[in-house]
Amino acid sequence: MYAYSVWSPERGPQTTALIAGLARAHAERDDRVLVVDFTPPGDGVSEYFGVEPGGESDENVVTHLIEENDDPFEELAEPVEPGVDLVPTHEHLADLENTLDQNAMLAEISASSRNYEYPRSEQLHRVISDSKAFYEYDIILVDAGSGTDQHAYNGIYAANRVLLPYEAGGDPEAVTAGFEDVQNALESIDVVPLGTVATGVEPGETGDRGDTPPDLPSMDSSIADCPSLFEDARVACSSFLDFEQNEEYRQLEPNERNVVESISKLAADIATTLKNPN
Repeated sequence: MYAYSVWSPERGPQTTALIAGLARAHAERDDRVLVVDFTPPGDGVSEYFGVEPGGESDENVVTHLIEENDDPFEELAEPVEPGVDLVPTHEHLADLENTLDQNAMLAEISASSRNYEYPRSEQLHRVISDSKAFYEYDIILVDAGSGTDQHAYNGIYAANRVLLPYEAGGDPEAVTAGFEDVQNALESIDVVPLGTVATGVEPGETGDRGDTPPDLPSMDSSIADCPSLFEDARVACSSFLDFEQNEEYRQLEPNERNVVESISKLAADIATTLKNPN
């Protein structure tokens, strides 16, 4: 099993499409893929695939984090596309910080050592590592959201390796600064950046990534801005790579086909990096 997360200091509309596209691209390479949506309900990959966030009575990832769920974690996964399963978001993820703080207080009070410190940021890693999902999937892709909070910390810690999309024309130094903040918070592990990838690049200029984040490796890829493609895929509750396999959606325009090719190449480069680390 290989795992990586996708994180950015500021989430753009292309980020969710990128995650959905990468998941399908990995599946097209005959990998069994699990996507873990660790973002609060709103506009994440769960909604992109048309999966409603779980409610109060539903089993969910948070109950696994605080060890109040004895059911297998992998049972949370549901199929969304051929070769791709999804652990959806849940309303309890909106209050993750408080939930982990309360669990930490209880754990530290009952601990045998006064020096015990509850590892808030390591709970998703524990849940995945202890589950059959660790062995049943070839690639686990964690949507770690944006910003620097427990969604990001747990998502990145669970995978250790992280892809860093950034919007072309934005502030590249914000990516570096935000990633350094995450690294400092997760000082117990060496968080490995897979690399950066520019999104929202003007069509026809995908070779020009503009100013790239300093001091971070690049995946040597960029994703063109195709709002109609991304929106049509969202309406269809499908990754846009599925359009190529299923013509009942619509045919791809030449510039849109370039986006599909860019995502496929990026997935191949990520798989190579994961399987052949330096």
